[in-house]
Amino acid sequence: MPPAGPAGPAPIAQSGGFEMADTVCADDDQQAMIAPKPAPAGGQKICSQCGSAITPGFKFCGNCGSPAIMDAPAAPQLDSTLPAPAPFAPPPAPAPAPAPVPVARLIVQRPDGSTAPVIDLFEGETVLGRSTHDPFSNDYYMSPKHCKLTIDSGSIFVEDMGSLNGTFFRLSREELLKDGDMFRVGTEVLRYRALPPVEELEDGTIAAGSPNLEAWGRLELIMGKDAAGQAFSLTGERIRIGREEGDITFPDDGYVSGEHLEITRIDNATYLVDLNSSNGTYLNIKSLMELDPATPILMGYQLYRIELL
Repeated sequence: MPPAGPAGPAPIAQSGGFEMADTVCADDDQQAMIAPKPAPAGGQKICSQCGSAITPGFKFCGNCGSPAIMDAPAAPQLDSTLPAPAPFAPPPAPAPAPAPVPVARLIVQRPDGSTAPVIDLFEGETVLGRSTHDPFSNDYYMSPKHCKLTIDSGSIFVEDMGSLNGTFFRLSREELLKDGDMFRVGTEVLRYRALPPVEELEDGTIAAGSPNLEAWGRLELIMGKDAAGQAFSLTGERIRIGREEGDITFPDDGYVSGEHLEITRIDNATYLVDLNSSNGTYLNIKSLMELDPATPILMGYQLYRIELL
């Protein structure tokens, strides 16, 4: 037999999912060096000890025999050729709403004939009263919320808000006078009352207290809230009121003209007519009324008009 040659390395045995050498180097002081395999792709199993990639389907490292772990998914790589994302910027704050622009102005007309602006008026509703604007705060003939002005596309509307002393407009033409209407002449406040025809009973008896069977109305001089003073019967077709001349006179009121106004009766209807008096005649506003800008209004103890801008 030929002499045995030097012993060669033992064959490598394949077992279970890892490779193991049957023999190691003869030098006991020299340990076998195990080279790690390339890093795995994202999501692939890797060795818990040496970090080598493990063949899919195997639970142990074929390089060192340690159990496998799942590598975290690889972070996505950004394309350096793409532009960097813009930094986050908060949305711009909304622009402030523009300040409302006045469309009219309330003007006071003083007894000496001078005028002065009081407040600006805007489109929509404006409440006027002693508690709404400083210029009215000392007028104790005005209610806290006296009247409401509405401006709509150049049209002006006035409505009394149940004030104690009422809101009045100056007569510029003949106006129908209704039961309960009040009007102002100088410093006098008068209320019109319509009287129904006197009715007789079937036996011809007439109720006592009728001063004049021909009276169709009366005027009550207002002395305060729910307080009427002197009353005047209205008969015939025309009643004149003034300071010096007329059927009814107020000789001590210097704001009443000599012949100030006239009340006429036509076809069972009563009308109020100013006779071009110096200070005018003012009829109360009982419901919403459209007002001409040139028409003065009387509220509290002051006279006002509205000037469109």
